[in-house]
Amino acid sequence: MGLILLVEDEPGAAALLHRCIENGTSGHQLAVFPKAAEALSYAAKNKVDLFILDIQLLDYRGTELARQLRSMPEYRFTPILFTTCLLYTSPSPRD
Repeated sequence: MGLILLVEDEPGAAALLHRCIENGTSGHQLAVFPKAAEALSYAAKNKVDLFILDIQLLDYRGTELARQLRSMPEYRFTPILFTTCLLYTSPSPRD
């Protein structure tokens, strides 16, 4: 069983990714954090097998979080996937 760490500050995107991971994998545990600092602290205390990082978090840049994770010897070669969420609001119908 592997541990996947998802860092996503948009609740809708986090829920969508959570469903995709649940439906697409078996035997994996998922930890979800909205903030980089919380995720980094969690990663320091747990063995993470895959990181899924939002590129632009409210409190941080996902790329900077990836650099910090890569500086930890245990995560030098751990896979990191980047994601981003653009919310689309459809225009109102014209009269």
